[in-house]
Amino acid sequence: MHHPQPQPQPNPANGYPTTSNGPFVDFATSPNPPQHYQQAQLQANAGYAPSQNPNYVQQVPMPRFLHIYEDGLTHRHRQILDTDKRTVLYTVKANSGALFSSKPHVTITSATTGVTVGTITFHQISNKVDLTVRDQPISLHKSSIFGSRHEFMSLATGSQLKWKRDGVLGGMVGDMLCLDQNEQQLARYDCSTFALMKEGKVELAPGVDGPLMDELLVSGIAMLEYKRREDEKNSTAG
Repeated sequence: MHHPQPQPQPNPANGYPTTSNGPFVDFATSPNPPQHYQQAQLQANAGYAPSQNPNYVQQVPMPRFLHIYEDGLTHRHRQILDTDKRTVLYTVKANSGALFSSKPHVTITSATTGVTVGTITFHQISNKVDLTVRDQPISLHKSSIFGSRHEFMSLATGSQLKWKRDGVLGGMVGDMLCLDQNEQQLARYDCSTFALMKEGKVELAPGVDGPLMDELLVSGIAMLEYKRREDEKNSTAG
């Protein structure tokens, strides 16, 4: 004998219909399916090629662009802005660079928390630059006496990273690259040669964030400040 199936009845308590035999849950048509069902659907959809699944959207990692602007007319203070060119992420303050000026010579601070992210200290008789990133000491030094490359041991990656000039004219205008131990680009700095207040733009590779981003920015600022001080020293000597 055939018994008709009980019909679903509204259940305002949880938004799903019920029957006399218990809950009747049609997740596919429910306006508010539970989280585990949504996750299962996402996992199922991920197995389909874009042509088979019209809702499939491939996520392509994108680099992040930060912008460095001079803050004032002394060329000693800077602001590092996010991609939107409005949100200030870091403030950079440098002293005069005189022989007996106070140390550290440069301080980088988080604009949102006010916490010191990094410091930079130069030496008069050495090419070595002492950095701190999140209170951890890092030594930035030249790879060779006559070379332009500067290296440091990254605490974020546990490997050696290096800054180098970008192209033939890179040493003249200040364009730089930061490469990992496999010669893969982590950051790129493009100098804004003809801009009035904008000093340059930093391109961070996809996935660079957190402590590694702090290391790249602090060491990159150290490279910029090192070049600026060397240029001032050479112009004074000339």
